[in-house]
Amino acid sequence: MTEEVTVVIPCFNDETVLERALRSVLAQDVAGLRIIIVDDGSTDGSAAVAERWAGDHALVTAVRLPENRGAAAARNRGLELATGTYVCFLDSDDEMLGGFLSRTLGVLTHMAHVASVSTGIEFVGASEELDPTRYAALVNSGPSNVVVRRAVAQLIGGFPESATFRGESAGEDIVFRTILRECFSQIHLNDRLLRYHVKEGSHLERFLDRTASDDRRLTFERLTKEESSGAIDREGGAFMESFAQRVRGAASSNLAVGALSYLQVLSVGAAEIEAFRLAQVSTTEAPGGVEDYVLHVCAALGPGAGAIVDVGADGGGAAAWLASGAKRAGREGILSGPPSSGAGPVRLLSVACDAALDETFEAWLPHVVTGGLVVLRGVGEGHGSDALDTMLGTRTDQWRRVISLQSLRVFEKIAP
Repeated sequence: MTEEVTVVIPCFNDETVLERALRSVLAQDVAGLRIIIVDDGSTDGSAAVAERWAGDHALVTAVRLPENRGAAAARNRGLELATGTYVCFLDSDDEMLGGFLSRTLGVLTHMAHVASVSTGIEFVGASEELDPTRYAALVNSGPSNVVVRRAVAQLIGGFPESATFRGESAGEDIVFRTILRECFSQIHLNDRLLRYHVKEGSHLERFLDRTASDDRRLTFERLTKEESSGAIDREGGAFMESFAQRVRGAASSNLAVGALSYLQVLSVGAAEIEAFRLAQVSTTEAPGGVEDYVLHVCAALGPGAGAIVDVGADGGGAAAWLASGAKRAGREGILSGPPSSGAGPVRLLSVACDAALDETFEAWLPHVVTGGLVVLRGVGEGHGSDALDTMLGTRTDQWRRVISLQSLRVFEKIAP
């Protein structure tokens, strides 16, 4: 069975509730499930519980850290071992409710541009009722109520492990969720599909004690020493900068398949597109959306020698992004119209899907080199626009679909 989702459970001295979390995961109605329990140097019987479950269940793996390093380090160790397409991080004192995985995975598997899906939370045992503002703050910052594409979590770098985030403020999960929210597309399901058990003296209780809300604005009435010293902001900023460096590295990679796979599994958010645009495209050009930027990347990083060909018209937008990518790659000129008798190899064929263009497209297709790319624009917009996608999708011995966005498909030629 192909593994689809890995559930990472960090655990520190939670022997009395760990089994509850495990049972809640096993009760999920999904296939391709794997559970990794990471014991964070517990001094109670948590490690023994984890090992027993690993011995009894083939889909459970137990790992023990040699010393207590904090929840972030435990989650990151689980992320290193995860192999599924998706990953989530369930704290050992929380539990998934019915439909948590099936609902979130259902969105992710059908919407390739979405990087993560979160759900509402049922809070149990809080010392006071949560008003809407504080409820929203908690739902948007917790680690347990979100399922994310594993490649995205790896690109982010997991959770920051700085000692600053092990103080009263905690906050490593806030940094992770902030990057997800600001740099990737996400969907939130309002249904409360995760149960959070509030412990006395927990970070959540401290959050409630030192905040106030008027249902519109959250106010901190007391700052922790990490917050008042600016340490939280500095460490969070440093982690975000390390993420930005990884993104820039992925974008500038000359390994085309790696770059394209990177664009396939995550949705490039508006802030990220703008940062890329300012760094790599003339600032006089209007910023585009995700699909426009994919055109730019394909033209810039597409493999091999050969021409870039653009078939069809869409008001000039696609041609501008193709031209910016070609310029970045040090190549000049974009061909259009039917091929001439002496037409040479093509490394990128971009076409606006239209039934009337099939003949021109078919004429150019044999010129695409092995390893070259075909970009279909306007898929699913009527007038026979699905025909080319269907045609290449059935030629699996020669073509491989590497990107599938809302109305754009990218195919790589894998054989002559």
